[in-house]
Amino acid sequence: AVSLAVFSSNFSDNTIEARDLDLLDLCAAQFPDKTWDQLSLKEQTSVIRKGLRKKKMLRLIDPNSRGMKFWDLAVMFCLLLTASVTPFEVGFIEESSTFNALSAMNRSMDAVFVVDMILQFFLKVQVETRQGIVWIKDQKVICKKYLKGWFLIDLVSIIPYDQLFQAARGARIVRMLRALRLVKMVRVLRASRMMRRWENQIGMSFSHMALLKFLVTLVCMSHWLACVWGLTGV
Repeated sequence: AVSLAVFSSNFSDNTIEARDLDLLDLCAAQFPDKTWDQLSLKEQTSVIRKGLRKKKMLRLIDPNSRGMKFWDLAVMFCLLLTASVTPFEVGFIEESSTFNALSAMNRSMDAVFVVDMILQFFLKVQVETRQGIVWIKDQKVICKKYLKGWFLIDLVSIIPYDQLFQAARGARIVRMLRALRLVKMVRVLRASRMMRRWENQIGMSFSHMALLKFLVTLVCMSHWLACVWGLTGV
């Protein structure tokens, strides 16, 4: 296959990135009765220009951009609230049918995670291959990869179980539904995706990073076990 790596400038954020064009496919679409070698210089230029114009139809998001770094901080803050408040809410706070501050916080976090879920369809993906690290910039490939990977986990984590089963009655049923809200804890798995993006940018040694992960895991497990103790009523 004949391909060409070209550089396209983006004046909105002053970046220049390489793009791959499959010249045989572009030639067959525009000049079906000719091969690439049979095209004149003017026709080849027209094919390349049209291929670049198609690439500009959709703008993907760079996960290392400044805006995404701020968004990651907002999502990480919501993840910390989920890891700390949700187990305490399930274990020690009684059900209430009134809309209060805790309900408002839960709905706000749901909105943040819904937006983050939508962003995953437009976020460039970095993968490791035998040739090295490669950026996936084809949105169809990005969507398929996300749908086969994290989509189901993200979808399950944004369902408002407390609102769906608010009309339930009976102590046993209420306790089961309270425990079902712990499914939202799978949101914490999102932190692993962000940590993989941040590891190369954080100036921290591998041993210090491993120690920090161990301490965070230890604190979270202690908190979660205490909340499970409160839920079981031991």
